[in-house]
Amino acid sequence: MSLMVRKLVAGDITSVILTGDAAIQQSVGCAVKLNLGEWFLDVSAGIPWMPNANAPNVTPILGSFPADPAYAEAWLKSTILAVDGVVSISSFEFIFNHAKRSATCTANGVTMNGGPFTIQESIP
Repeated sequence: MSLMVRKLVAGDITSVILTGDAAIQQSVGCAVKLNLGEWFLDVSAGIPWMPNANAPNVTPILGSFPADPAYAEAWLKSTILAVDGVVSISSFEFIFNHAKRSATCTANGVTMNGGPFTIQESIP
């Protein structure tokens, strides 16, 4: 299996094609940023960052107080591990900023090619 994706620059699609570890790394970053219900082709895809009318029974990560770091970590880790090409997560950090209703996720891991991936994503 060889993953191929178009490179994103500041959220915009470019004509550059990424393959291998670079494609996997970008796919992980996109998966972490996808809000539950945001993708019209599959509203069940994504992480419940904010309250969502399409999923009223799912507790939002940033929309609930007090925050539940274990709940957030479980969603994030399972989402990262579900990305095609990700074999394992070697380090993980998730930091809440309640005042701004935001968070930062940093993860390092190993791809199916044996190479590393690193993401650091701010949500939203």
